[in-house]
Formats: sequence, C-alpha cells, structure tokens
Amino acid sequence: MRKIAVGKTWFRLGVFLPLLAAMFLIVAYGFGWNTFALLNRVEGNTFVINDVLFLLIVASYGVVFIGLLFALLGTGDDLFAYKGVNASIKKLDKASLVILIGVCILLFIYLGMMCAALFGLKSLDVETLILVNRWCSLLIFTLFLTTDWLSYRSKKLQHEEICGDKKAAEPKSELEFYELAILLIDVPALTLSALMIWLVWYVSENPVFKGVIDRDLNFFISSDLLNLRLFSLFIHGIETGVIASIIIFSQAVYLVLRSRCGNPA
Repeated sequence: MRKIAVGKTWFRLGVFLPLLAAMFLIVAYGFGWNTFALLNRVEGNTFVINDVLFLLIVASYGVVFIGLLFALLGTGDDLFAYKGVNASIKKLDKASLVILIGVCILLFIYLGMMCAALFGLKSLDVETLILVNRWCSLLIFTLFLTTDWLSYRSKKLQHEEICGDKKAAEPKSELEFYELAILLIDVPALTLSALMIWLVWYVSENPVFKGVIDRDLNFFISSDLLNLRLFSLFIHGIETGVIASIIIFSQAVYLVLRSRCGNPA
C-alpha cells in the first residue's frame, strides 16, 4: 500500500485554517476585542450569536472548498494517468472531474454570497441564509457521494483490466480509499444531514415543542408559544451547528483516509 508523504499530510492540514480563523475571531470577541466590527448585520438579525453561527458556516464550507481543491488535483491526475483504451473508464473519470468542478463553482458562489451578506455588500435575511445552507449541504454531500461512486467504478474497471480475472483481483489502496470514503464519509454525512433537517422541520412545525413546562411540578402549564425569534434562533443554532460539525468531521476523516490509503491519483 502506498504511503502519502509526511510533509504532504501536514500540508493538507491547511484545510482547517478557515475554522481556526473563525474560532480566533469568536474567542477574541468574547475577550472584548471588536473582531466583529467588519461584519454587517444580516437583515432581521439582532443577535450577536447569529454572527457566530454565520462565521462557523462560512468556515466549514471554506474547509470543504480548500479540501476540494486537493481533490480536484487528484482527480485531474486520475484523468491523465489512465493510458488504456477502455472508453467507460475515461467517461467515468471525466464525469467525476466535471462534477467536482461543478461543486467547486457552487461553493465559490455560496461563499461569495455569504461573505457579501456578512460584510454588508448584499442584503439577505436570516431565514434565506439558513435555507440556502440547508439545501446546499444536502446537494454537496449528494454530489460527493456520486463522484466517489464514479471514481470507485473507474478504479475497479482499471484493476480488473490489469488483473484480467475478477475473482483473482485483490483490493488495492485506490479501491479501499473510495469504498471507505463512501461508507464512512458520504453516506453518513448525507444521511445525518437529511435526518437533522427533517427533525428540525418537525420540531419547528409542532406547537407542542414551543410550550412551557414546570419542571418541578412535571406537567405542561402553558400553551403559550415561546418568543418566535428566540425559538427560531434556538432551532437555527441546532441545525447549523450539526451541519457544520458533520462537514468538519467528514473532512477530518477524509484526511485520515488520504494518509492511510495514499493519494488515490
């Protein structure tokens, strides 16, 4: 099994720089530094904690964007590495590259929109930003799953072409990488994000969760709805926090797989 260079592994840790930068701005603000001075209030946003949420969203997708650039380099190498005549393999590699470029463009537009809203260059309300973040995450996870599946099929065909006998063909690092990426990153990330989005929708639409309970007496004492703005802030915090955590964790697992299996290019 090929080993990825130690220096290259450390270089890939640079994908987490956006997260570290966001954490620095947030912690510094807590110490009294006016690190949010450049941030313009999003329309309808009167809570400082929303600025924290938006910074974490931008940082998490920034991590994906940088990681995607590394993936594009690997996929580009794949496209030109195969010297055989199997048209199916070339089509699979080209399809993977096109999808990854599409994701890169989508992320660039999304990050540009988020930064424009945060810095006051474009007027967007809180609900719009949350809605875009919700469906953008599902779309990106779906595209990553599709790309890894296409790459897996390509590597499998290449391996069978080299070995000749399908039964005699033993797993290689490239096949192992894409198998693990699909099972440990793509499917869990897409599934957990979809479940969390559904759960948040269910809670936000059910008035039972907006009631008040006396915990000492242990019974429901009021059907009055909570302040809708505070309730929405709580719901948005759960949703964006979980999605951001899934994104960051998926990139950490991706980095580990790269180091374990080698560069699949």
